Amino acid sequence: HAHGLDAVEGAPAAVDELARAGRVQARAGRRAEVVELDLHRPGARVDGRVGLGAVGFADDYIKISRQRSLGLRSGQKLIGQTAVGVIFAILALQFPNEALRRPASTSISFVRDTAIDLAFVPVLAAKLLTQLMKRPKPQNLMFLVLLTLVWVANLLVHLDWTGVTATEAQGLRGGLLSICAMIAVLGGRVTPAFTRNALLRVDPGAVVPVSRKPLDVAGIALAIATAVLVLAGAPEGLTGAVALGAGLAAAARLAGWRTAATLGDPIVWALHAGYAMLALGLAAWGLALLGVGPEIGALHILGIGAIGGMTLAVMSRASIGHSGRPLVAPGPVALGYALIPLAVALRWAAAGWPGPMYGIGTLGAGLIWIAAFALYLVALWPIWTTPRPVRGAAA
Repeated sequence: HAHGLDAVEGAPAAVDELARAGRVQARAGRRAEVVELDLHRPGARVDGRVGLGAVGFADDYIKISRQRSLGLRSGQKLIGQTAVGVIFAILALQFPNEALRRPASTSISFVRDTAIDLAFVPVLAAKLLTQLMKRPKPQNLMFLVLLTLVWVANLLVHLDWTGVTATEAQGLRGGLLSICAMIAVLGGRVTPAFTRNALLRVDPGAVVPVSRKPLDVAGIALAIATAVLVLAGAPEGLTGAVALGAGLAAAARLAGWRTAATLGDPIVWALHAGYAMLALGLAAWGLALLGVGPEIGALHILGIGAIGGMTLAVMSRASIGHSGRPLVAPGPVALGYALIPLAVALRWAAAGWPGPMYGIGTLGAGLIWIAAFALYLVALWPIWTTPRPVRGAAA
């Protein structure tokens, strides 16, 4: 992984040994496949050595030239070594070889984390099951099925990383779509319910959202079926058609939830925006599998817009409401809601841009998405760090 091993004393022998072996295991965060690393590339063996050697030379030069035992001070040595390390790390992440592998990786692992990672979802499912046993709610048993799909997706990725199968892409897409299925279920409950409460709070005679059971069943079933088909490795044509149907069903559900009436209430319309991204993303991804439009753009509609947007909407609402405050989104949080669709639009458009423009668009979308969550963090930090208001003050 790190070609700078020989920047410290004794490492050249280790590097030579690795070079003779010729193969190393890629660690966490990358495919754990057997890959060849050219540990004798020019620069890989000398960059760190030259930099750290310069620090050592400066230390010795000061001692000799000034005829004293003290050379560089400890802080100066630390700064020099840190500067060398940072520069070396940046350079080591550049210059991919013919196999698109770079001298170093941003991933680090001290243990094989497969078992730890695969244990997380079962622990979460067990916790959910204990809650369901205390307060049985049959409709929530569906989440055990959805968590199982997430776990299977995770397993497919790990099997690929350990060289057993070639299912990384299948697992990543299956995991993404399993979470989207959760949004189809949970978002389909809370969005019309919270909209109804908000509208009736303003006008007791307001027309409330309408949920039609056939549409609800179709929207949920098709979203789950999409994830299952991906995990099962079904033909793209079938998977694309089901995903397109799931998107259209989600859009039909949303059409009955009175989105237009919520536009003056950001904390409510943010839920509608997240669900709209779910509908749009599923439809766009289905079309992409059928040969219409870019798949990577559609996947980011789901990732940035549906998952990111709904996460921002729900956790901001929970932070405000559960702290005893009125359900009104602060200005910066409302701006964050609006930035999510902007990030989605830019990332989707960038998928079709050529050359450097692709990188610029991707980076821009990422920065906008980060800005949305940063606004949430800054605006709601006082809520998390100050006492709850008394009930009268909150009212």
